[in-house]
Amino acid sequence: AGVTLWEPTPAIFPHGMEYVDRNMGNKSLALHNRYFATNNEYKKNYTFVCEKKTCLPTGEDVYLYMMGKAKAWGMVLYEQDWLITSFNDMETTQNNTYFARTVQYCMPLPRQILQSVELQAVTQARASRDYNPGNENWNVGPTSMLHWAVGIRPFKDDFWTTKTQPGCKYSTGCVEPNTEMITNIAAMTGGPVGPSDKIGSMNRELVMGTCNSEGLLLKPDKPMTTMDIVFKDTFMTPTLESLWSTYSKHSGITWSYVIGIDLSEDKMVYPEMLDLDVNGSYFAYDYWAGTISPFNSNNAIKFPKQISATKKDFRYVVVSNKKSSNSDWVLIGEIDKYASMSSQRFDSVSYSGSTLTAKLNGTPSEVLNFGAVKNGVLENSPVLLVRTARVPLIVMMPVLAHK
Repeated sequence: AGVTLWEPTPAIFPHGMEYVDRNMGNKSLALHNRYFATNNEYKKNYTFVCEKKTCLPTGEDVYLYMMGKAKAWGMVLYEQDWLITSFNDMETTQNNTYFARTVQYCMPLPRQILQSVELQAVTQARASRDYNPGNENWNVGPTSMLHWAVGIRPFKDDFWTTKTQPGCKYSTGCVEPNTEMITNIAAMTGGPVGPSDKIGSMNRELVMGTCNSEGLLLKPDKPMTTMDIVFKDTFMTPTLESLWSTYSKHSGITWSYVIGIDLSEDKMVYPEMLDLDVNGSYFAYDYWAGTISPFNSNNAIKFPKQISATKKDFRYVVVSNKKSSNSDWVLIGEIDKYASMSSQRFDSVSYSGSTLTAKLNGTPSEVLNFGAVKNGVLENSPVLLVRTARVPLIVMMPVLAHK
């Protein structure tokens, strides 16, 4: 059903949204809306065109009214959902968001994604179908290519971080067997991350792999998207294999991230498939296994085919920077963060002989778990940031001292 009145329900929010925002510490709120119902209350004061089950405002006045009220609630992002429904049920679609700082599209058609280049407020859009526990909502690699091409971030939709949730009412099932995989994917879209567990049921360890201690998302430089090799290998087949990659770059040095999911056969990935030096020497860090292996033209990364009948088989790998002849170290980054070399954390990296130096950003009392390879062995040690000022810090290996 469509929205009749876009305001807090008194039975759920008896003191209103301003009270909620205040008691949450004036956090930034993202607020969701669906299409207007034919019996919506705004028709008393504003003009709508109504067809079938959907109404569309003919002007921006109703949006100005709604956004003006929502601004006082602490809203910084307005999500307009059901765009495809509005478009298919009406002759035109309109989205005016004068007061919203940013807009997230939901259920958009490709034409709406393309048209977003004319709307500066549109910064992100959902790249998946609706989430239900255990469904194929995770498959955002191909759609993220379109989002990134027009300069907006993809959103995987919400997800569970624990396998079962007390009181679940999903008619399609109440078991999520792929919590690690979908949390990993959500982090690597580079867009919003939306865990939706019941209060008290969230897996904190999984969620904290997406962000720093204050909730700042740690992202790759671009969304994880389908690799070029997939199009070559499956050009004449009806479906694309889920083999995706992305990267982080610092000081002209590249770190790559690769994931393989639900594959029909084993897939081998070589450096040139990631636009890396074919003659370079790298290391591959298997995030979920915690293991290190050489990666070069003679040692590919193997992504195994689907075997399990109850969950998706997947492998997620971080590829280090290329080993330099003038350094003993190869940096993996934060080994407990999905985007181990996120630009939200690292400003620069440099090597000199036996010393590796990283300039980074952290929060007071945050513990950073760094990993680097020396002589083929992964060495890691936690670094406690004791400074109270939020200024860039310098971390060096092997002493792993900050100054």
